[in-house]
Order: sequence, then structure tokens, then C-alpha cells
Amino acid sequence: MRNIIVFILLFLSAQFAAQPGGGGGLRVLNVYDEHKRSIDVEQLKIKLLKLDRVANIVAEYDVPSEDDFYVGRDGKKMIALPPSDYFSNTQGLVITYKNKTYRFDFEGVRGTNGAGRVEEIDSLVLFKPYILSKRSYDYQSLGREEFNKYYILREIADKYLSWGVTPETYKHLSVIDLMYDSPKYANNRKPKPWMESFKQLNVDYRDSNTHSKEEYADYLKRIDEMISKYGDLEPFAILKMRFLYEEAHYKEFISYYEKKPAGYGDFSEEAMRAYCYIKEYDKAIALAKQRTSEEKEKFKKYNMEYDYVLYSFYWLFIKSYYKNESIKNELESFVSGIDLDKDDRNDLTILKRFEELKRYDSYREKKKLTDKEKEQKKCMEANLLKVFKKGCILCNDFEDCLKD
Repeated sequence: MRNIIVFILLFLSAQFAAQPGGGGGLRVLNVYDEHKRSIDVEQLKIKLLKLDRVANIVAEYDVPSEDDFYVGRDGKKMIALPPSDYFSNTQGLVITYKNKTYRFDFEGVRGTNGAGRVEEIDSLVLFKPYILSKRSYDYQSLGREEFNKYYILREIADKYLSWGVTPETYKHLSVIDLMYDSPKYANNRKPKPWMESFKQLNVDYRDSNTHSKEEYADYLKRIDEMISKYGDLEPFAILKMRFLYEEAHYKEFISYYEKKPAGYGDFSEEAMRAYCYIKEYDKAIALAKQRTSEEKEKFKKYNMEYDYVLYSFYWLFIKSYYKNESIKNELESFVSGIDLDKDDRNDLTILKRFEELKRYDSYREKKKLTDKEKEQKKCMEANLLKVFKKGCILCNDFEDCLKD
């Protein structure tokens, strides 16, 4: 009887995931052992847990191995938890593998929804006996003012939650109270001692679009005090880098950024620009080329993944505009290799920017420009600087510099 119940729940999860207005639940796309080696799903023994609160089991079900996995359209097998409103808001998995048992509790499993969305996590690594993964903060119980205090914390959560339950995500999400490795702490959760003062600093900063030098000095003092007291935690580092960059403390920003691990790549655009502003052009180009290389495979795989194009634009622009060096051959080679569609609005916008960059670079080499060429160069320079400073290669409000 238990197996029949679980089969129905997992069947409903799969069906709702496939239909508009259904969705809900959570899919685990890949399972790995503690050495991050992919596990053959047939080697897993799985129990599904129904909980009325974290770590408190109401019921548990042995799931037959053939029903443990939802099979996607590509034939890939994955663990599928049912929608919360058809089962429970908090659900658990007990996974036995090679005589070792691991438990994962998920709090805040998505319910059925009008958009038909199903939450997916990429990886589940069997690296600790127990993990609680909160899927979000309790936003529904928060007023707007309190909700806004979570802005930076939400950014971090959004980045790592979809990665799944891994040693890396544990490192980041445990810091911000979204992952625990002990039922004791999961049941007696208390906010980190720095949480309230950090959230208030975030609100003070976000209350206005502009800030005085005195305000920035106060923000930096407060965040440095937190770092001194609690360590250089990720939320603190993010705010500190924003303060330093926005207040144009570019040398201090770069000094701090260069000490950070690769996980702070979200600031690579700011770092690239900061290098230019302090005339470290070769470092800016090297960083842009590094990010170009990292994004190249995504561009090949996803049609709408344009970071590869954007970072390629950056290093070409820096070389022409800041270093005053020809990019003719490199630019032609790049444009001929990206295969963009002139009938697609986004692709056409990108091609126009590269055509402007080509024309701008050719004007740079001319000793004497006509009045029309001077006007065009000024117009193109404004467009190209807009892309460089704002990262908006797909913006639709550029001047048409190449019209007859």
C-alpha cells in the first residue's frame, strides 16, 4: 500500500511538471558520491519522508527502485519530489548507498503553480550524514520593509540553490542560514549574530539611488567592523566591493578583488572597468579574455547566452579605445565566427555594435577625418562606451550612427 501511495505521488509530480498550471515539486538531476563521482541510479535505495516540520517525520515510504526516478524527455532519470500541496511543504530523502545512509530534508518544496514551474537542482552529493536545505527565506510571512532587507542574501541564495546540495553550496548557504548539517541546529535555528545589522545596512544603502561621500564612508566603516568581528563572509565582501566601486575607489576595489577567490567572478565586469580606470589595460584585457573563454561553451550550447559576445566586445574595445591599437584582424575573425542572424532583432543589435566598433577602429587610424566622419566617430564612441560601462549590448536606445 505504501509503495502504491508513493508511486501515485511521484506520478502526479511528473504529470504536473509537464503541464501548464501544474508544476511544483523538486527534481534532483544528478547524484554523486563524496568524491563527486557520478552514481548509477540503480545502486541507490531511497525512502521518501513526509515531515510536518524539519526533522520531524510523520510518515516514510519505501520507493521501489523503478519508481524512484522521473524520466525526462531526454531519457535522463532523476529523483522527483512531489508538489508540496499534494504531499508536504517539508520532505526528506533517505538514500542508502554502499551500506552508508544519507538524509536530506528539503524545506519549502514548491507547490503547484500557474506557470507550471518545477524547481530543479543540478547535484546531490552524498558528503554528510544529514543536510537540511531551505529552499528560500520565509518571504510570505515578511512585510515589504523586512523583505527588502534580504536583497543581498537573496542574490546569494538565487546563485547557489539551483546548484544543489554539494560541499560548495553548503559552504555558501550555511553562512546565510539556508543550509544546516545537524537536525539539532535545524530544529533550533537562530539567526546569525550579524544578520540584523547586515540587513539594516543593506536597507540604508538601498534607500537612495545616490549617496554622499559621508554616507559611503559610514557604510564602509560599518562593513569593515562586521568583517573584523565575524570574518570576511560573502555577504560582507559583496557589499564592500559595491561600496568601493560605486564610490570610485578603484585601486582599493582592485586590491580587495584580487584577494578574493574565483567564486567572486560576478564582479569581473566591475574589475575589468576598474583596471581601465587606473590604466591597467593589459590586466583588463586579460580578465575579459579569461571570461570570454569561460563563456564560449555556453554560447555554443544556448542560443540566448550572450556573455561570450559581451566579453569579446570588452577586450576588443579596450584594445582599440584605451590602448589605441588596431583590432582589425581580431575583430573580423571574431565576427565571422559567431554566426548571428541578421533577421533576429537581438542579433542585429549586436552586429550593429560590432560594425560601429569596426568603423570606429578604422577612423582611429585616419590622420584626418571629414566633418561627417567626426560626427559619426563621436556618435559611435558614445554608443560603444555605453556598452562598455553598462554592459548593455542588447539595449534598444542606441543612436543610429551609421545612417546616411
